[in-house]
Amino acid sequence: MTHGTSVRAEAPFVGREPAVAELDRAFRLTVTGQPSTVTVEGEPGVGKTRLLSEMRRRWEGQADQVAVAASPGVKPPLRIVRKLLDGLPAPDDRVGAAQAEIDRLRAAGRTEGSEPGAVVAYEAIDALLERARSGPLVVLVDDLQWVDPASRLTLTTLAREAAAIGHGVALLVVAVVREEGPDGDVVAELARIPGHRSVHLHPLAEEETDALIRAHGVSRPTRTLVRSLLDFSGGNPLFLREAILRADQEQRWRERANGTDADLPLGWLGPPGDLAGTVARRTEALGPEVQLTLEYAALARGPVVPAVLQQAVDDDVDVGAALERAAAAGLVVPVEQGWTFTHGALRQAIAAGLDRGRRTRMHRD
Repeated sequence: MTHGTSVRAEAPFVGREPAVAELDRAFRLTVTGQPSTVTVEGEPGVGKTRLLSEMRRRWEGQADQVAVAASPGVKPPLRIVRKLLDGLPAPDDRVGAAQAEIDRLRAAGRTEGSEPGAVVAYEAIDALLERARSGPLVVLVDDLQWVDPASRLTLTTLAREAAAIGHGVALLVVAVVREEGPDGDVVAELARIPGHRSVHLHPLAEEETDALIRAHGVSRPTRTLVRSLLDFSGGNPLFLREAILRADQEQRWRERANGTDADLPLGWLGPPGDLAGTVARRTEALGPEVQLTLEYAALARGPVVPAVLQQAVDDDVDVGAALERAAAAGLVVPVEQGWTFTHGALRQAIAAGLDRGRRTRMHRD
């Protein structure tokens, strides 16, 4: 038997062939000059963000692409629209005018008030439509449920106007949203746009779970192992990956008599769906410095800067080194703003393990 000796932040990509095919169909249509809108829905951890990353790689070089990700918490109005404009390759005067419009709207307070979603950044819509007339443009928005109201209205208006114009506007809008998220209205509105496609990511089946286990380096998983991990994870790739990495980290794999099949001691995994317990045991195994650093990072609700985090954590803890160890274990990744968890569900799982009194003390720090 062989199993992984190193951890990758990005999990193997398996079991999403129907979703890839549907997105590819929408993309091919866009390349011919026909606008299209796709919503990707699924529960947290099911692989929506990973699917976006894979599609970006597949479409690279065939179209201009701009991708943004929203995050929870209060953010400046029209933040996502501004990030889309900032991410456009080779921005022109029209893009500059759109950026200036957003700045004016913010300064005038036009995006605040009793109806913060009532403002549409029309200059931004014109700039994006004009770009799509000159060649294929793909707009990817992750975590639509966290997008500010003004950005949501601008994005839905953009998709609707592109559909109304029709052929000649090579625009593909892909919006990723949590299933049963807090903003079902915007999903319903996008679904009414002509040419809309819907992709639902479902939990992995037994065969796909087997493939994911093998992709993590377990050469011959037993059927009992596959079913045990499937029962624990519910087919959720994030839960499944955490269970595999925990077993690898603690060397829990048990070889069969012939030395080729991999199994786990029955009952070791704990209650089905216990992501918080699994992540807690993984961080404990990395040592108290890493565990403490990740607990403080989990309360930040966004990317953390090591120098800032160091001020809150004990002086005898090397935050930078702790984050590097956590990254080697696949729990965090470096981003432009600092460090962030590889998945929001990991942050939530760690934060959920802190009782109210400890949270209060840590926030005071």
